Amino acid sequence: MKLVKLSIVYSLIFYAIGNHISSFAQVVINEVMINPLPNAGSAEFQSLVHCGQSQWGAEYIELYNTDDCNPIDISCYVIGFRTDGFSPFADRGTFRFPEGTIIPPLGFISIGGPLSNSTINLFDFCGTPNLTTNNVRWYIPNGVGYIMLWNPEGETEDAVWWRSSNAGWGTNSDLQIAPNNYIAQGSSGCPNIANLQAPSSLPASSPLVSYAGAG
Repeated sequence: MKLVKLSIVYSLIFYAIGNHISSFAQVVINEVMINPLPNAGSAEFQSLVHCGQSQWGAEYIELYNTDDCNPIDISCYVIGFRTDGFSPFADRGTFRFPEGTIIPPLGFISIGGPLSNSTINLFDFCGTPNLTTNNVRWYIPNGVGYIMLWNPEGETEDAVWWRSSNAGWGTNSDLQIAPNNYIAQGSSGCPNIANLQAPSSLPASSPLVSYAGAG
């Protein structure tokens, strides 16, 4: 069993949430930037990607390979979320990792916008089968939301969520439904996924689900 530090990052403040324990997943969601500086209220910074602006986006999601001996191939894995909110603030989308994406033992990989200096710049995948969103701008919600990582068959590998209280996973409208209308299919070598496993199908007590605190 590996102990992995899970954090939600806000502006200049680094919130250490504690130990994220996963008995099953070799790769875990390690860090999420949901409120980047210098201007967290600006779409220029608060975006994972903006496909209409090649230099926008400071948000990122970081994955960690917990195995100290073996690399992990995350080709065709899917990462994403669905937030209903109030129109026009509904935000839904997924990114499918390209074939040949490997995380070395105890290594990291991140996805995000050009301003995040992530390993994978999501803008490079705008207009490709690896990125599917409901808007030209894809951003991580602040107050309440989740990030899930699915394997190539659409089964959950890891999940993290945040809200002002430790309640609502699988029942709150923003913590309940998978982005099944926006599944990135990736390259021709990736298996087709009809439906991603939804938050509502995983109990909050699952070792694959971690509460990260208030957003």
